[in-house]
Amino acid sequence: MSYVVSQGLSVYSLKLGFFVICMDSQLQIATSFLRERFLRVISILEGNPCTAILYDNSKVEATFVTTTGTYDHIAVEDLHTPIGIIPTAIIRTKDIQSLKVEIDIEHV
Repeated sequence: MSYVVSQGLSVYSLKLGFFVICMDSQLQIATSFLRERFLRVISILEGNPCTAILYDNSKVEATFVTTTGTYDHIAVEDLHTPIGIIPTAIIRTKDIQSLKVEIDIEHV
């Protein structure tokens, strides 16, 4: 009887292992798909004017350049701030309350 239980457990664990492998593959495919989509959106945003509302309620305008791979920072050019214009800058996304980027829908 213990032999049957052991065999049943090993079969169960094999099935469970296969299930985990399948889930890992599906998760990897989904993650890859979403990552590719995110990178496409970022490439569309490059070079377009953007307006950011920061958490201190200041409004800044700039030209969107790119973002880090983890989206922790965005790089911009011609950053118009209340105290002046900065030719190039990096903004932490944690400081951004909202970001509006103007895109030409015909080029999407």
